[in-house]
Amino acid sequence: MSKRYQGNIISDAPVAPTANYETSSASGVWSLGEAEAYTRGGLWPTSGNLPPTAFFNTGSSNSDLEKVLIGTLGNASDFGNMGLQKARSGIASSTRGIFTTGTASNQYSNVIEYFTISAGGTLADFGDLTVARKLGFGVASSTRGVSAGANSENAGTGQAENSNVMDYVTIASTGNATDFGDLTTAGGPSGGGCSPTRGVFMGRFLTSGSSNVIDYITIASAGNATDFGDAGGSRKIGAGASNSTRAIAAGMDNNVIEYVTIASTGNATDFGDLLASNEGQGGCASSTRMLIAGGASNSARIEYIEINTTGNASDFGDLNTAGENGMGALSNAHGGLQ
Repeated sequence: MSKRYQGNIISDAPVAPTANYETSSASGVWSLGEAEAYTRGGLWPTSGNLPPTAFFNTGSSNSDLEKVLIGTLGNASDFGNMGLQKARSGIASSTRGIFTTGTASNQYSNVIEYFTISAGGTLADFGDLTVARKLGFGVASSTRGVSAGANSENAGTGQAENSNVMDYVTIASTGNATDFGDLTTAGGPSGGGCSPTRGVFMGRFLTSGSSNVIDYITIASAGNATDFGDAGGSRKIGAGASNSTRAIAAGMDNNVIEYVTIASTGNATDFGDLLASNEGQGGCASSTRMLIAGGASNSARIEYIEINTTGNASDFGDLNTAGENGMGALSNAHGGLQ
């Protein structure tokens, strides 16, 4: 038996928490410092915690929000409704999810919506972006979310143009977004992800064409993005997600999956293939697994990969409603929270 405290008052071997499931337990007596460390890692078992959970905004015609447990296999279930459509930029803490860079009545929107991850229901208004736009990409730490790039509307001509704008919000509050800086190349990032300190944006979806650029930011410090390296080719809109070490882009008008190591710089590396070519899927992740769902093929399919390995995607289950090009996703266990 392990004796954690003097005097043999407590002698049971402590069992460290290993998951944030509502039903998990951690036997033993823990110091405040230990409890804080486990809480920051999303591992402290409380009644308010969900297991690693994915949330998908399924498209433009219904704006449903669906959820699925990342660690299982199976179909998604309904979780609520959104006002925004195609809200691709999803950012989250372990308790709150935020969607933005979507459309409203097929128009560019500056709306930011949020929900409490444990509750579900209709999303509430958070505030406004600095610029109305669609098809951006989001990264986050436990406190700050950054929505990057997208397409916007030229005020003079009314035509679509590529945006290099990055905005940030404090996730636990509400209010309008603040300018963060500019991407190195305008357009909607094709994929990517984040660690608790750094966000990576892989590829670009442009109003006409695509780009292979990869750039990065330090989430806690506002400023312009820095060049990271290049994708394997020009990449259109795809699914992006990460754990704390690898950022991934998947299905960018093809079946390609690529990754980078977030803490380094350099070109993307081939990971494997999706089950079929697709574009515009939603992506989200836990510390071990990434889910890729929906997309331009109007598919209800959800696929998954194990992030710390390489290899082809496998079937996970189905969405309730087929997803569309530019659908959004987020999770309560992504790389920025680990």
